[in-house]
This record gives sequence, structure tokens and C-alpha cells, in this order.
Amino acid sequence: MKFAAIMAAGALVVSLSTTTLPVSAYDKGAYGYAASHFLSEKQIPKVFKTKPKGFYVSINPAGVPQPVCGFGAGEKTSVKLAIGLIEAFAGYELELKMNDLTVNVIQYKNNVSAEKAFLTMSKAVKKCDGRVDTSWTGLDGTVYSSDTLTTTGKVPGVTVAGVESVFINLDSNFDATLDNPASINDQRALFTLVNDVIIQSGFDIGTSKNISRAQKKGLEKVAFDMVDSWLN
Repeated sequence: MKFAAIMAAGALVVSLSTTTLPVSAYDKGAYGYAASHFLSEKQIPKVFKTKPKGFYVSINPAGVPQPVCGFGAGEKTSVKLAIGLIEAFAGYELELKMNDLTVNVIQYKNNVSAEKAFLTMSKAVKKCDGRVDTSWTGLDGTVYSSDTLTTTGKVPGVTVAGVESVFINLDSNFDATLDNPASINDQRALFTLVNDVIIQSGFDIGTSKNISRAQKKGLEKVAFDMVDSWLN
């Protein structure tokens, strides 16, 4: 599974060059705050090679629990974040088109609700640790097989009010088929508790390379800087 924000139909898309607000049925103050408190392209670490003007924001009323990790038939082993009030998503266009750098902020009704959701999730993610083999058959009869190693843990370098962030890393290997060579793919996400929100910073390298140490450190910097950006 990808670490991706849930993009509901009819989501508000906010250009950072405007002050567009959602329809009056929504909390304009909350939506306006979310739209203006993400990192700019210039603040993203150079290791990600962000394109200028490649930054977009989408804001939705939260409707379903946010998937965190899971595998198996029907995602029997799955972990999700409790439903919040608002989900604000930022996507950053990178020079390598297959790369994907995102930040998703889930806002809850108060600090207590956010802390409960975060602590429940951070304890449950260990269920996803380990390797799982998967296969599926295409319409033409081609069998696609892969294996994914999931690892989770704490991120001491991104600690807010004594609460360490949590990381989830997916390392996938895709077997060769008649039409495609074997390939690998890494995805990594960091979850950070900040007052009444949970910030999810994610990177999907999307190429036949593993995420580098520099990129992991860069993602930690994104998560660290997002805390300051959100609060100020």
C-alpha cells in the first residue's frame, strides 16, 4: 500500500498564490490556517530536488480512518488512525517524476483526541512488522509476485513535548515478468504528534533504488520543520 492522503471527491484545492477558502459550510478559519502552514518548496531539503511551483494543497473534511499500514487478504493485518475533523494534504513535485514527497495533517477536535489516536496507532504498528509475499494475476494471465518487508520504530530526532515520532518503512521487491524486469521500491512515513494534529511526512522513491540515508535524514528534517511551520 502507498502512504497517500485520502482524497475525497470534491476536495478543496488551494493555490498558495491565492487566498481561496472553502464553502461557507466549513470552518473557514481552520481551513485557511491549514492552507498557509505547510513548508514551501524552498524549505524542503535539497536532497529531494523539489521543482519550483510544484507545491499544491488539498483540504478535506475527514470521512474515514486514515490507513497507516496493512497487508494480507482484505488487509486483515491493518492499522489505521482514528478519524479526525480535517485532513490537509500537501504534495511536492520533484525532479524525478516517479518520486513522491507528501505531508498530510489530520486535525482532531482537541489535544486529548489527537494524543489518544497517536498513542493507539504507535502501539499497533508493530503488527505490521515482518515480510509478506503477495501475488496477483493480470487480465492477460500474467502472474505478478512481490515481497515487502515492513519495519517500524521511533524517531528520537523528531520529538514534540516528550513524544517521539513514529516511522514506518516499506521495502518492496517485484519479480520480473515477460514484459517487465525485476524492480524494487521503498516507501517511508513519519508520524508526529503536535497538539491537536498528527503530521504524516512521507516519501516514496518510486524507482529501482532504495531510499538513501540522506533521504531518510531529509524526511526527518521535513517532519521537524513542519512542527515549527504548523505552530507559527
